[in-house]
Amino acid sequence: MQKHIYHKYVSTDYFNIAVNISLQNNYLYVETPKVACSKIKSIIECIELGRNDVYEHKSRDLIHHRSHAPLLSPRQVFDLEKLITERKMYKFCFVRNPYTRILSAYLNKIEANEPEKYQILYQLGHPADLNIKLTFHEFVSAIYETPLAHLDPHWKHQYYLTYQDDIDYDYVGKIENFQKDFTNILKVINKRKLVFDLGSKINSTDTDKMMKKLYTREIRDMVYNKYRIDFDYFEYSPELSVFPGEKPKTCEMFVDKKVNEDYIGERYAALKEEMETINSTRPWKMYKKVRKTILKR
Repeated sequence: MQKHIYHKYVSTDYFNIAVNISLQNNYLYVETPKVACSKIKSIIECIELGRNDVYEHKSRDLIHHRSHAPLLSPRQVFDLEKLITERKMYKFCFVRNPYTRILSAYLNKIEANEPEKYQILYQLGHPADLNIKLTFHEFVSAIYETPLAHLDPHWKHQYYLTYQDDIDYDYVGKIENFQKDFTNILKVINKRKLVFDLGSKINSTDTDKMMKKLYTREIRDMVYNKYRIDFDYFEYSPELSVFPGEKPKTCEMFVDKKVNEDYIGERYAALKEEMETINSTRPWKMYKKVRKTILKR
């Protein structure tokens, strides 16, 4: 795949973990942490194994270990770009509203004292003690100040994690419409017509209740400014339900401004031409809107 300027912010090791390839059913799925990746992988692994009962690993974490998975990683195929092109593989990923994704990351990784908390503790000058209590404000403030290259995948920008400029997706689903979107995807990749229970809620952590409890206007503004490219590119409203009718205050200081300016400068001519042929039913491909928004920063 062609290497673009932001690839230095997403490691090769992560790429080989996040990209899941099925030669049997001819599809490629790029996972994103905190975007139902465990649920999705449990189902597509069943598809690969020909099972219609979702396989439960003894340890939930094992589902993300490639040595236990029937799906291939990029390092297991000789030429991924050629493979995708010649086989015309079906490519999909899922994204999530940045407000709820960051909240979920805090509740599941920081409040639950998972190892990912060490990075935040170190950045805030605390000793390496997972029992130290961190507020949601402290967590968001820490990631707001963290350069893109050093962000943990659980709160790194979805735009970069899904390699939007490298992969021409057939379907970009949203967790907010999970049942509908994943059902549409299964119609293509589930060739044996196996039946799965997609459930009614994904990544449920009493979202509405916790949003009201933890989000302040200041936190909302930090999340919006940090993840503005995700809001714009995947067409999520900047308005937060906790503060209806209010828009976040924009900030001129943007940690990744230089990266985005270089990227847009490199791609300007190509974007102009592509806008003429992009299918309007695929809103995540609205390059012009992204370009205008980024250049305003």
